[in-house]
Amino acid sequence: MNIQLSVILWTIICFCILMLVLDRLLFRPMFTFMRARQKKIDAAAAQRAAVQQQLLDEARQRSEEELAAKQSERARTAAAVTEAHIHADNSIAEASARFEKELAESKVNLEKERDALESALEQALPGLAAAFADKLVS
Repeated sequence: MNIQLSVILWTIICFCILMLVLDRLLFRPMFTFMRARQKKIDAAAAQRAAVQQQLLDEARQRSEEELAAKQSERARTAAAVTEAHIHADNSIAEASARFEKELAESKVNLEKERDALESALEQALPGLAAAFADKLVS
């Protein structure tokens, strides 16, 4: 087995030429394509993240608006309940005052009627006593 320097030299030259041809025709276009593809993937991922963030922000805003609406509804309901309690208390107080007034008026009227009946009885008592005595005697 002999080592031939010319064969080694031609092999190295052919290998270098092959590498230059492959670099120009295969590796550079492939790397350019891969970089472009990676840029598209990164852009799509960034766009997806932006859309997700936008959707998250919209959902957060909707939930905050719903929370604010619920809180305002709760405040309105609490105000309505408080107003109803105040109105009921006022109605009870008015009814109680009216009842006390009517009760006092009824007592006064009953007293007047009792006094009128007593005076009428006192006036009619001598006549009734005489009529009774006449009935007893007869």
